[in-house]
Amino acid sequence: MVWWWRSIACPAYTLKPSAGQEISVIQVKYLVGSGPAADLKLQGANVAAEHAELQQKGKQVFLKALQGESVFDRTYTWIDDAEARANVSYVLASGSSLAFGEQQQSFVVEFEEPSGANPLVEMMMKGMAAGADAQVQKELSD
Repeated sequence: MVWWWRSIACPAYTLKPSAGQEISVIQVKYLVGSGPAADLKLQGANVAAEHAELQQKGKQVFLKALQGESVFDRTYTWIDDAEARANVSYVLASGSSLAFGEQQQSFVVEFEEPSGANPLVEMMMKGMAAGADAQVQKELSD
């Protein structure tokens, strides 16, 4: 119960639009789009009803473009001026610039980044080490 109260008292992350008021997000999943289900409603010719999803896992924030079916389709979703691929979850850094529909509809995402090692990098390194030869595994465990 205390964790729930704390999550409301301290926003998980904020979205700062290029123009307008800052948005404090406390939901685990936050839908961006033009439709009635969207938490952040945007207008424009290239904004889908369910355009993109922001998701918080621990102290990390992920973005997934929901528009498009294959990785080759246009998503009209940008992270730091690079167009995101459809249905791929991207780990965001605090200070990343996000744009939806048109690059002019931009936001900066800010949050407290986890200290220490990046959990995703640590998981990948452990996976690679598990497949290494015995000598490498011995060196890593020392």
